[in-house]
Amino acid sequence: MHVHVLGLVSLNGGDAAILVAQRDVLDEQWPGVRVTVSDTHPGAARRYLPDLPFQSFLMAALREPAGTSRLPSRAQGVLTRLRFARVKGAATLHGLGFHAPARAMTPAPCRAPLHEMVTADVIAYTGGTTLTDNYDLTDKVFDLEVARRLRKPLVFLPQSAGPFHKPENRRSLAPVLAAADLVLLRDERSLQHVVDVGADPAVCAVVPDIVFALARPDALSAPPRPRAEAPRLAVSVREWAHFRDKDREQGMRDYLDALRAAVTAAVRQRGARVTFVSTCQGRPEYVRDDSAFALRVVEGLEPDVRAAVQVDRAAHDPEGLIDLLAGFDAMLSTRLHGAISAVCTGLPTLTVAYEYKTVEVWRQLGLPEWTVEIDDVTPGVLAERTLALLDSAPELRKALSVAVPPMREGARSVGGRVARVLERRTS
Repeated sequence: MHVHVLGLVSLNGGDAAILVAQRDVLDEQWPGVRVTVSDTHPGAARRYLPDLPFQSFLMAALREPAGTSRLPSRAQGVLTRLRFARVKGAATLHGLGFHAPARAMTPAPCRAPLHEMVTADVIAYTGGTTLTDNYDLTDKVFDLEVARRLRKPLVFLPQSAGPFHKPENRRSLAPVLAAADLVLLRDERSLQHVVDVGADPAVCAVVPDIVFALARPDALSAPPRPRAEAPRLAVSVREWAHFRDKDREQGMRDYLDALRAAVTAAVRQRGARVTFVSTCQGRPEYVRDDSAFALRVVEGLEPDVRAAVQVDRAAHDPEGLIDLLAGFDAMLSTRLHGAISAVCTGLPTLTVAYEYKTVEVWRQLGLPEWTVEIDDVTPGVLAERTLALLDSAPELRKALSVAVPPMREGARSVGGRVARVLERRTS
């Protein structure tokens, strides 16, 4: 069995956790499955996840590096568009069974990634939150359009998607969603968004985030820890630009003030030891470094508080991060997959929701009161909720021991759902 996964940004630790969980779930369904991956940074991704074969996105493979072409910019643009058309044409020929002319038509730079798609038994678009108007979808949609033309079984793994207001995104996603054999969403909102664009409701389903498949049953069933005299608090932060009712500068000021107030309250009022650690850090090739933002938070703390705080700047692989978080007493997390990694060990976690995905996931856990939307954070609110988190940790561990196992089982059901797509295709 060969599954090729599209749309990854594996230098993002949350995406890496999704990828590892997807591979594990598929391997449980088909032991020894070959999983190949299209990624934005395939070379760097191989260094952090060396056991997975990475290829580039097709459009990225076809673009010449800036400054390397001797052609005028207009001629270079025309040549690039012709290459894009050749790849789509080759995919159409492959889909019709004309493999020899299709291979001859394929531009050399994208032969390897296209070969992985052509030889795959299933093409899967990765889970997560990559299909949204907040991001440029051009490269991702091109790969999806090629997959559609190949006439392969096409599945969308558990994700949040939309809403789609940009006409160009609606136009480009409509045919690939309509052609999909299976579309798995993490929440009802996303389900409505993809159906609105063109997905068939009959092939759609809502399932838990795939990273819940990494949950540790032994940790979840362990007796609650006694309340610590000096609790260890993990904090995951990130920069954000898309505030609802504020400009970026005001929104970030409010967010920074709230984070500092929460850490200060935890240290001064509960004697906490605080460690900033996140999913997106320690990978210099990636555009974001949460630990750099964490240093900005720490620089604004009073000296007595700062003495109880450290910033972990290392890159942690998905399983390693789960191992690390298991040693804490509670977590305050803006990164969704930092939060999911925490509750996979039964770690009580308060989330700061920068997109609706976090609100929906925490509602599915039955813990909606333990999330605060980023637009609504104030120093008073976040400090109060963080203190409540530390005080309620033993009871929250009990709640997670009940809430997480069904999420784990739902995530691990994804392999069977994909298998049923193949059964329908061959029946």
